[in-house]
Amino acid sequence: MTFGPTRLPWQEFPASFRDDAERYLTWASVPDLLADEARARALAPLSLHLQRGHIHSAASAAVAAGIAAEYLTSLARLVEPETVRTLLRHLWQKDGGKLSAYTHGIAVTLIAIATEWVKVPADSVAALKTLRSKLGTLPLGLTAKNTSLLRTFEDPRLIVALIELPR
Repeated sequence: MTFGPTRLPWQEFPASFRDDAERYLTWASVPDLLADEARARALAPLSLHLQRGHIHSAASAAVAAGIAAEYLTSLARLVEPETVRTLLRHLWQKDGGKLSAYTHGIAVTLIAIATEWVKVPADSVAALKTLRSKLGTLPLGLTAKNTSLLRTFEDPRLIVALIELPR
């Protein structure tokens, strides 16, 4: 199981890839609502930050899985079904053969980029969605760790202490 993404430095990727990622993230922030190709709705700053991390992690996973960094000249190359299959397999194996929320988020981000930015054909989008679904689904509800954390608030003394914290 991973404890955070292992990423290559951005400089290891071609300038054209880094530029395309920046153009996508700028476009997703909707700097000009009235532009012909403007996204319908801007992503929130936190979502943009997360997607930047997803792109970086996906590209790093692709390289770790054997795809040459020089091959990744654009986001279009990153969202090719075989590239996505390779990088998701790598992440899934790194997570101990289980789907993590982060790997699921990467898959969702790559599908959004393929659909909205690269505008791949419908059969490629379907292939990407099939790959995502093969990873399985995330469990519903809180994780055991979060459930345990919330149990500490069953103690009325802790709740009072939390409420009076500013004092």
